[in-house]
Amino acid sequence: MKYQHPFASCAVPLVLSWLPIRRGLSLTVKEALNDYGIQMVVKEIKLPKRLLSRLPRPVVLSMCRALENRRRFMLNVAMLTFGGLLFVGILGTIVSINTALSDNMKARRFDFQFTAGSYADMPEIDSIMKGIPRLVDAYEVWGETTGVFVYPDGRTGNLYRLTAMDHDSEMFVPEIMEGRWLQKGDTNAIVVSFEFLNNEPYTLGDSVSFKFGSTTQEMTIVGIMKEIGSQSIYLARDGFKNLIPDKAQRCSVAVRTVPQNRRQRLVYRELEAYLAGTNVTVVQSESKSERYGILKSHFTTTLVSFLMVAAMVVCVAGFGLASTMNLQVAERTREIGIMKAMGAGDKQIRKIVRAESVFVCLLSWGISLLLAIPALFGGIYYIGVHVLEIPLILPGAALVVSMLALFAFTWLVGRNASRSAGKRAARMTVRDALCQI
Repeated sequence: MKYQHPFASCAVPLVLSWLPIRRGLSLTVKEALNDYGIQMVVKEIKLPKRLLSRLPRPVVLSMCRALENRRRFMLNVAMLTFGGLLFVGILGTIVSINTALSDNMKARRFDFQFTAGSYADMPEIDSIMKGIPRLVDAYEVWGETTGVFVYPDGRTGNLYRLTAMDHDSEMFVPEIMEGRWLQKGDTNAIVVSFEFLNNEPYTLGDSVSFKFGSTTQEMTIVGIMKEIGSQSIYLARDGFKNLIPDKAQRCSVAVRTVPQNRRQRLVYRELEAYLAGTNVTVVQSESKSERYGILKSHFTTTLVSFLMVAAMVVCVAGFGLASTMNLQVAERTREIGIMKAMGAGDKQIRKIVRAESVFVCLLSWGISLLLAIPALFGGIYYIGVHVLEIPLILPGAALVVSMLALFAFTWLVGRNASRSAGKRAARMTVRDALCQI
């Protein structure tokens, strides 16, 4: 057996421990608080080193603490993501409906429409409308009537309004979904809105019948247009004169007013008063702005209630996150006490707790961003087709507005969810924290 010098057996451990001891003694308080054990944490939560090295250390510490309990973390993210997708889908549908209504109003290139009690020819209306040049920029005279729908077996159905105009009308340029618009020479051709076909079991190219008084006329559907909020039917002026009995004929005047810095309601009243003083009896009148307001109120009232439900789901998920934050503060009482003993202030403690909550919310927002397009398509299709029964498209503004609104909402939820837990951690004294088992 070889002899071992006692000095060597004592010196070797001292030499081997000199480097870690020297490193530990040279470590400042700030470096100790910012250090998070890169090797151990990266291996545990599997975050890339490059990402961790570029983020502020308090943020990295919050991310690591949020990922400690995987089940709790995944449950919070799943609930926030579910509520976020509902929020995005419904808000995107609201934006899509407003876009569709705006496009629908653009097809109506007039400000007011007056319906007279009896049919009047163009010369008579022209002479009347020329008396108010300071208000009227352009006008068109349309024929109007109402007819009862007649089924092939002789049964009668709903009462519909039919409007007759020139094929090259400048006041009304609808969006055609299928088929074509009215053409010169059409006599029994009609163009119907998609809402008319939602009520009647017919399609493009079918023949339909309407009863006007004691006369029944057959017409052919040559086009389907996108007009929201109205089961409209349009036919050419020639067909209107030939098919509709004189007693059933009325007329309406579409008026575009002169642009001016006056309220349209005042112009509307002046036009109505002027027509009341002529031989034209006004039985119905409608302004473009009033129609848009009624349609918008009708659709958005229903969807806003849906949006409130989605917002409540996100808020409930936020309450769950707040409960999780309080629980995690209670679990890390000794850790908070040690940080306070090393010089961490109340503001720093609150920032760490807040960053953990915001990290969870923003991660759910990122997942929602990836799934936003399918959610928007699903929401627009289901609500548009099955609930409101109107064809909708996905405008780019719907995606941008929805995601920005969800980002602001989730950020607010994340900050508020950590408020109680942050105050609790900040109020904690070093003695109370270190006394916890």
